Amino acid sequence: MPINVDGSQVERLGGLCLQVLLAARASWAADRQTFLFGDPSQELQTVLGAFGVAAPSLIYREE
Repeated sequence: MPINVDGSQVERLGGLCLQVLLAARASWAADRQTFLFGDPSQELQTVLGAFGVAAPSLIYREE
């Protein structure tokens, strides 16, 4: 089923959690299901940037 992950309340993100998010996105994409990652907090955007990941890259939509 499609999923929408809300990142607005995220205060911390570790490397293992990021791996889970990336694996989930890949799994949903393989199943051609929508994986939305919306409203990332400023802290989340900062940590993602430190890992070299842009928040929009966590989104998958079948086009």
